[in-house]
Formats: sequence, structure tokens, C-alpha cells
Amino acid sequence: MEFFVELYDPSGTAGMPKFYGDDTQTRVTILDEDFPGNISFEETQHSINKRHDHIEIKILRTEGSDGQISCNIRTQPCQATAGLDFGIAQEYVDYEPINQRVTFPANVSETVVKIMLGAGTEAQPAKTATPDGE
Repeated sequence: MEFFVELYDPSGTAGMPKFYGDDTQTRVTILDEDFPGNISFEETQHSINKRHDHIEIKILRTEGSDGQISCNIRTQPCQATAGLDFGIAQEYVDYEPINQRVTFPANVSETVVKIMLGAGTEAQPAKTATPDGE
């Protein structure tokens, strides 16, 4: 359900002359309060300077906020496209991969996921058990 709120000149005539401009009207949307909402990224593409140690990705909950809602988020390496790619980021070299659950409590409409970049994201060597226990 939606309606508009508009600004008018208080000294206007009986016809209530409306003020003009992009910021003289706003749309109000009444959300279905029984709906948990939809989850999406605020932006579908991000760029960040190589010198940063992390990037923050904002996730939004729209069109409702009733109750708790969750989603899973994970990083995924890009696939190379000949002649089109600037370079493919490598897990544990250029970024620390994540695979986690994001939960929005009731009435919470946004959250931020932090992904570590660059130095300090190298994978730790895997420990291998040997048959003699060493």
C-alpha cells in the first residue's frame, strides 16, 4: 500500500498551489508487517583500492521485517573470460574466503559483512596425520 505526501504553499489560493521540484514529494509505502522481507545486496558491484585490508559489503532486508530471517553468504572465485578480465583474485592470496550464515533479527533491516583482503589471508598449512601418529 502506498501514498504520497506533498509540500504546498500555505499562502496559496483555494487550489493549494503545489511547490515544484524533485524534493517536494515523497512516497510512503506501508509494508506487510507479517512478511519477513527480502534479502539483497545494497550494491551488485564493488571496487576497492588494493591497499585496503578489508571490504565491507552491505546486505539489506526490504519489503518487511517481521520475525527473524537468515541467508548464507560465501565468496566464490571468478571464472576468467579471455580478453575481458583485469585479473582473477585468488583465495587466501587476495582475499580470505567466507562461508557463513547471516541472520536478521526482527525489525533489523541491514547488516554488513566484512571480507579480509590482501596480506594476512594466506592459508595455514594443513596438518596431516601419519600412520605412526607423527
